Amino acid sequence: MTAESSQQTGQNLLNKYADLQGIFCPNESSTFGMLPALETAGKSTLMKVLSGSVRPDAGTMRLEDSDYEARNPGSRATGA
Repeated sequence: MTAESSQQTGQNLLNKYADLQGIFCPNESSTFGMLPALETAGKSTLMKVLSGSVRPDAGTMRLEDSDYEARNPGSRATGA
């Protein structure tokens, strides 16, 4: 899947299921396509939480079977 096709697929999903809680991206290309789709759908807060520029209010994030907590914008996951 290319970034372009992933973006279109993401936009279609987000338009059809506005209350969607999560999207699995199996590879880097699909992730890069999904990011603009999420921003277009008004999900920019999620992007800010993932980047570390906004702290989450509740819940946990997991990445590769480890807790994920961004330290600052652009940081990588930390194994907690």
